[in-house]
Amino acid sequence: MELMKKLILIIFILGATSEAFTQIDAHYWTHQYGAKGLLLNGAVIASADDETSIFYNPACIGQGNDLGFVFSYLTPTYSSLQTRNFTGEGSFFKDDDLGFAPGFAAVRFKPFNTDKIIMGVASFERLSSSIRYDDRVVLPVEDFEDIFYVGDLEFERSLSQEWLGVGISYNVNSEFGIGVTQFSIWHSESARLDFNKEGKPIADPDRVVFGWQNNFSYGISAYGGWLTKIGLIWNKPDFKFGLTFTSPMYGLIHKTANYDLHEQRILAGDLVTTSNNRSLDLNTFKTPPAIGLGFEFNLEDELIVSFSTEYFNGIPEYTIFEDTDDPFDGIPDTPEFETIKLTTSNKAVINFALGFQRIVNEKTTWLWGFRTDFNQKNTLKVNEISEFLSTSPGVIHLSGGVKFKSRQNKISLGLDYGYGRKSGGRQLTDLSEVNIFNFFSFGSERNVTTTQHSIMFFLTYDFLFGNIQEVDEN
Repeated sequence: MELMKKLILIIFILGATSEAFTQIDAHYWTHQYGAKGLLLNGAVIASADDETSIFYNPACIGQGNDLGFVFSYLTPTYSSLQTRNFTGEGSFFKDDDLGFAPGFAAVRFKPFNTDKIIMGVASFERLSSSIRYDDRVVLPVEDFEDIFYVGDLEFERSLSQEWLGVGISYNVNSEFGIGVTQFSIWHSESARLDFNKEGKPIADPDRVVFGWQNNFSYGISAYGGWLTKIGLIWNKPDFKFGLTFTSPMYGLIHKTANYDLHEQRILAGDLVTTSNNRSLDLNTFKTPPAIGLGFEFNLEDELIVSFSTEYFNGIPEYTIFEDTDDPFDGIPDTPEFETIKLTTSNKAVINFALGFQRIVNEKTTWLWGFRTDFNQKNTLKVNEISEFLSTSPGVIHLSGGVKFKSRQNKISLGLDYGYGRKSGGRQLTDLSEVNIFNFFSFGSERNVTTTQHSIMFFLTYDFLFGNIQEVDEN
C-alpha cells in the first residue's frame, strides 16, 4: 500500500504541474488519452480496459486483468489556426503553435481481497487553449480625402480545465459491471480585447481628429466543482456494450471573476473616457450533461471494430457575471453608473468515433481510428454588443499506430491528424472600410472563415505491477 500511496501522489503532482497550449477551444472531445484512447480516437466507451477507463467508462475499471500505472506526457503537437476576415474583408491571421498536448496519469488497484471491486485515481487536463490575434492597418477614411486612420487590434483568449478523479467499479458477474467516478473540476479562462482607432489629418499626422480606444478583459475561476460519471459494461466474448452518463458540474467551492474596462472617445475636440477595474463574485459556471454509448465486436482474422458516440445537451444563455458600479466612487457631482454583463450559451452536440484493431500476436496490435470533434458554438457576449466567438471550427481526426505489450509494461506509438473548417463566423470589426458612421462600432458581418490543422505524435506508457485476477503460477 505504501507503493500505491506514492503512485497516487505522483499522479496528482503530474496533473497539477503539466502545461499545455493548443489552439482548439470550445470543444467537447478535444483531447484523448492512453494507448487505446489515442489510437482508436476515443472509440473506447465499451473498450477501455486500461487506466483511462476512470475517465471513459468507470464500469470498465475492473475489465481486463492488468493493474498498472499509466502516463502519457510526451505528446509533441503542431497546430495551425488560420482565420480570414476577422478584422475586415481580406484580413488574415495565422497562429502557429508547437507544444505538448495535455497529458494523462492514472493508476488502478485492488483495495480489497476480491476481484469484484477495483478502484482507480486519475489526473489530466481536459481543456487547454491559448489563442492570440493582432492586426494593424493604415487606410484612408471613406468620403474624407484629407484624413486617414490607424487601426490596431489585439485579441487573446486562454482556457484551462483540470480534472482529478477517483473511480470504483463492481463486477456483478463475468459479463456485467457497473462503476462510478467522482471528479473534481478546476476551471479558469480569460479573454482580452484591445482595440484602437485614430483618425489623423494627412497634412498633420501627429494630431488626432477623432479616435476610439476600447480595452476590455475578463477572467473567471471556478475551482473545486464536482462532476459525476456513471457507467455500465456488458462484456460477451465477441461483443461489448457500454453506456455512460456524465452529470453537469455542481457544488462549486470557489468562484471568482474580474474585469478591466477602459474606453476613450475623441470627437470634435471633446475627450470622453470611461474606465473601471473590479473583482467580483462569479455568478455561475455550467457544463452540460452527456450520455454516451459504445460497442465493440470481433470479426474474423483478428480484427476488432469499436464505435462510440456521445450526446452533450445544450445550455441556454445564462449570465456568468454582472456588475453595476460607479467607477469614481460617488466623488463627482453627478455619479455615472456603468453596467457590465457577460453571458454565454452552448449548443447541443453529438460526436462519434470509429476504431479498428488488428491483433498481430500476443505482444503487438495495430490500431487506427476516426472521430468528430464538433464545436459547441458557444458565444461570449459583453453587454449584448461585443461577441467573443468560439474561435475554432469542428475538427475531424484520423489516427493510427501500434501497441506493444510485455510482462511489465505496455507502450504505444502513433500519430493523429486533425482538420477543420468553419464559415459564416461573426466578424469582430471591419478595419478595411471605415467611415464616420461605423467608426465607433464593432463589425457584425458573418463572413469569417476559420481553418484548423493539427498533427500530434504520442508515446504512452503503462507500467504493470499486478493482476486483477490472481494467476496460478503452477
